Amino acid sequence: MSSIGERMKHKRIERGLSQKHIADIAGVTNAAVSKWEANGGDSMSAVVALRISRHLKVNPFWLIRGEGEPTDTLHVPDISAEAQQLARKIDNLPAGFCDALHRLLTVIQ
Repeated sequence: MSSIGERMKHKRIERGLSQKHIADIAGVTNAAVSKWEANGGDSMSAVVALRISRHLKVNPFWLIRGEGEPTDTLHVPDISAEAQQLARKIDNLPAGFCDALHRLLTVIQ
């Protein structure tokens, strides 16, 4: 499974959930979930991906990047409104800048 959408669909079906159920959890339309599953999920924000991973009980790094195992447990705390706003701003940055920011944060950790 090479995309967020494929991994999400696999776990959604495995858990017996509908696209509508995922849409309700993520706060998006059924059409958005269908699009993610068909086209890879590139337009999915980090905040939405974290909500979905928490609900599907999967490792968010596995869902978002395909890293690790889906069953690796990782506590994903509730995201504050301020963190959600910051994540939306980061999601709107140019792709190259986002990659550089990710590398910088990885080095800092």
